[in-house]
Amino acid sequence: MIILSIPIQKFAALMQMKLNKNSHKSGWKGMDFGPFGEGRGQYWREKDEYLLKRLDEEVTELKQAISEGKSDVEVAHECADVANFAMMIADVRWDALAQAIGEVGGVNGDD
Repeated sequence: MIILSIPIQKFAALMQMKLNKNSHKSGWKGMDFGPFGEGRGQYWREKDEYLLKRLDEEVTELKQAISEGKSDVEVAHECADVANFAMMIADVRWDALAQAIGEVGGVNGDD
């Protein structure tokens, strides 16, 4: 079992808050790039390219917020945006892994 430290719990809460704010959108799993689960074919390349593009855009926004001296809250929100897009890239792979080897657990007592 992995117990998340307080800073990670706080950051994860901020990440979730940002995701909740955008919950009206289809989400990264609902992006229409073709049928899910076709290995590393065109579907995956397009999803990866889109998510990487969005990650790069969020990194640019984070750099801009820091260079412009934005508030700590604004910088933290940009950090959460960056982390969320990195999480989305990892998450689509967790789904494939879970399908291949069974459910992956072990975080905060989920094992």
